[in-house]
Amino acid sequence: MSVVQAGAIVLPRQMRGDIVHGVLSSGLNSEVCGCLFGFIEGDAIYATEIKWLKNESTIADRFVICDSTLFSISPWGCSVAFVHSHRNLPCRPSPADESAMHDLRMPWVIVWVEDRSASLGAPGSRFRAWIVGKERDVVELPIRTAALEG
Repeated sequence: MSVVQAGAIVLPRQMRGDIVHGVLSSGLNSEVCGCLFGFIEGDAIYATEIKWLKNESTIADRFVICDSTLFSISPWGCSVAFVHSHRNLPCRPSPADESAMHDLRMPWVIVWVEDRSASLGAPGSRFRAWIVGKERDVVELPIRTAALEG
């Protein structure tokens, strides 16, 4: 099955927390990106591990991955999606994101984190996933949360 035909992406609860922590630890003024590894079963993509990637951009609200970084991730296993933060944009792919999604043919999980800890006691976050559809349009991919199996 092609990743493009997936019906949902499944993220373990702990991974959602790890992603928010990764975004917050980078500072709220820079974007972060990582590669999700896992497997495909039926029409679902199951993420089991995340590897953060180096940002080659010198602009805080932009993320650039060099080709050598993309090639270096292959020994880690089956990459099933990218995770990417947005700072001042909604949780929807930018035109640059859409172009990369078409080139790489992988889903993108976009995370927006708002640091509201001073007023609410904890940061808020939003997760949305996107995929290139059958008509080459970018469509939302449902995200399901799963407990870790042990």
